[in-house]
Amino acid sequence: MNTYRTLLEINNAVINCLSQAQLQEAATEIVRRLIPCDDAGLSFFPPGTEPARPPEPVLRRDGLRSQLTAPLIARGEPLGVLGVGSLEPAKYSAEDSHFFEQVAAQLALAAANVRAVERLQGSASHPPGEANGGLPASDSLFELERRHISATLERCRWVIEGNRGAAKALGLHPNTLRHRLRKLELKRPSKSST
Repeated sequence: MNTYRTLLEINNAVINCLSQAQLQEAATEIVRRLIPCDDAGLSFFPPGTEPARPPEPVLRRDGLRSQLTAPLIARGEPLGVLGVGSLEPAKYSAEDSHFFEQVAAQLALAAANVRAVERLQGSASHPPGEANGGLPASDSLFELERRHISATLERCRWVIEGNRGAAKALGLHPNTLRHRLRKLELKRPSKSST
């Protein structure tokens, strides 16, 4: 199996997920195709909590004799847990475990993006003057996202990567931010010569 091609396949399957429910469905579908299992699941931690364990069981089937679980962690923030299980004892090897951890790392990036989208959608539901920064309630989510990203880029002087970059401030992977810039048709203003 070509690991890089497989991780790209995972990325392509989950890139358009905008909610946790969509990501759970897409992730468990692709994990079931890639890793032989009798059960697969993805559970999310509520934002801003220190997780001791997932809020709901990751695997639901009784009688599982072998399991793999891995945390979803993006930029140091625990987002959830991915799990697979089999009715067969000693089903998974060390190589399976290593591959599963790579899958979880890829899904963690998608989970971070879903959380960022949900954060933006949450700010769009507030009345003007509240948490949405006083933007008119009639603005579309597209326009709200465009303004929010634009303002963050201005604050960060259009630096995308690094500790002071806009990607970190927005909680996005730098490549995801670059993709959003293209989608939102945002370009760095040209410097005027005086």
